[in-house]
Amino acid sequence: MKPLLVATKNIHKIKEIKNALEPLGFRICSLLDFEPSMTIEETGSTFEENAYLKAIACFETYQIPTLADDSGLEVFALDMRPGVYSQRYSASGTDQDNLDKLLLEMNDITDRRARFVAVLCYIGSDKKPIYIREECYGEIASKPVYQNGFGYDPIFFLPTQSHMFSQLTIDEKNQISHRGKALHRLREMLGGL
Repeated sequence: MKPLLVATKNIHKIKEIKNALEPLGFRICSLLDFEPSMTIEETGSTFEENAYLKAIACFETYQIPTLADDSGLEVFALDMRPGVYSQRYSASGTDQDNLDKLLLEMNDITDRRARFVAVLCYIGSDKKPIYIREECYGEIASKPVYQNGFGYDPIFFLPTQSHMFSQLTIDEKNQISHRGKALHRLREMLGGL
């Protein structure tokens, strides 16, 4: 099996990526396997910049093909916030506090349109970054529905599915989500390597 380092400690992202790429013969490992204490500063102003910062830091440290993801929620009525700050939107940065802060800001707003954005950055032995960007459009619900998922999934409503992201199985989510679509394109690319 070919090793592929995923530059994250987020167990939910690791699970989604394993589900998508292990069937291609990749042995997926993460920072939890190598260096759980490694911290990479996300100082970029775009998803692309942050994904690259994570990918190149891990590639240069471990010298194996690396995949990094930077993703977040953009709300149109909030000037596309939280954006690149999605994971650290509230003071604590916990999923619940991030949700609570966003819902409070959306309290009297009628335009609920939002999108999830995912950018993957793959760095192989040639050290040339390959980027894949995908989006998923929906609306911010007025209250969360907790079932599956993580992050903002409990408040992201998909009109085309009549469900929240959190109500989908991982397989259903991977078919339509921002990260799922990006991983599908990555599968096609890596399958040809």
